[in-house]
Amino acid sequence: MKRRVRDLIGQKGLGAFWSVAPSVSVAEALTILEASNCSAILVVENGRLRGIFSEKDFARASLSKGIRLTDCVGTIMSTKVYYVEPTFSLEECLQVMSKVHVRHLPVIEHGRPIALVSMRHVMEVLVDDKEAKIRELVTYITGSQLDVDRSQVDQRELKVYSLDQKQEAI
Repeated sequence: MKRRVRDLIGQKGLGAFWSVAPSVSVAEALTILEASNCSAILVVENGRLRGIFSEKDFARASLSKGIRLTDCVGTIMSTKVYYVEPTFSLEECLQVMSKVHVRHLPVIEHGRPIALVSMRHVMEVLVDDKEAKIRELVTYITGSQLDVDRSQVDQRELKVYSLDQKQEAI
């Protein structure tokens, strides 16, 4: 059974998302992005999606337009916004992201935004599903459970080196 965007919204709690009005200052929108640990935010007016504002939009506008932090988000937001519906499969969602080169997609239902999904959200669920399927197949083929202590695997795989060559666990 294919997982749907609606499943992802429920599993990851994506129904509560940040949005701003087009008149909000760039500084205020960036503050929200920082506080919410997000890299994109929906721009909504009267319950309707008007655009999306991302860190990439800010970086591009800073270089090309000389944008000021007091300028309105509406002046630099992306207005060509691709979206998905809750009935899309996660694979279809990922295909849209890949084809149009975006990392975030609003989810629209009855003409209104209900969530914002990121490529990371989709990939996490798809990878978890694939791992579960592998465990299921190993159990079926061998007749015994795959004996893996997931916490040890996660700890081993999540050690990275920073630029100063110090090992860090993430």
